[in-house]
Amino acid sequence: LIPAEFEIIPDTVVVVNASSKPPVVEGNQITVEFTDELGDGTVGLLENTEATVTVQVKLRDDLPFEANGKPIVNTAVADAENAAEVSDEVAVTPNVELKLATEVEKAYEPAIGQAKPGTTTQLTVNGSNKSNAAVDSLTLTDPVDPNATPNPFDLLAITGVDSLTFPEGAATATVE
Repeated sequence: LIPAEFEIIPDTVVVVNASSKPPVVEGNQITVEFTDELGDGTVGLLENTEATVTVQVKLRDDLPFEANGKPIVNTAVADAENAAEVSDEVAVTPNVELKLATEVEKAYEPAIGQAKPGTTTQLTVNGSNKSNAAVDSLTLTDPVDPNATPNPFDLLAITGVDSLTFPEGAATATVE
């Protein structure tokens, strides 16, 4: 079983030094069944034979930054009908680059119309963390430069906040 942090690169499982059925890949599980004639009417891996199974993998593209520097243990297991199960393991330490990214959406409802004093409009602003890591805070500022001229809020007065949906994991939010 290949650890979930990795993806098996298709068609890269190779068996050498022994006859086998084509390797079976189901998700991250790889099974190799050896087919050398053993002389007693059965098939398997000949005694004193060393077979090598090579698998090319890559770190998942969506592996979070929090996995950076934390060893991932991969364990291989060999079992047989006529031998004890054996296993071996190796640890790999991933180097996951921090990729900070955000996404913001803004919309007015109605989107167009005459701007008459007293006419209301609904402003919706959404912000999301698209980074490969959790963040401590996310700040949405509208307009981007509050000192810029013209500023839409020189003409539009905020009269209230109807609803506020916290991002997943958020403990607090401040609206000014």
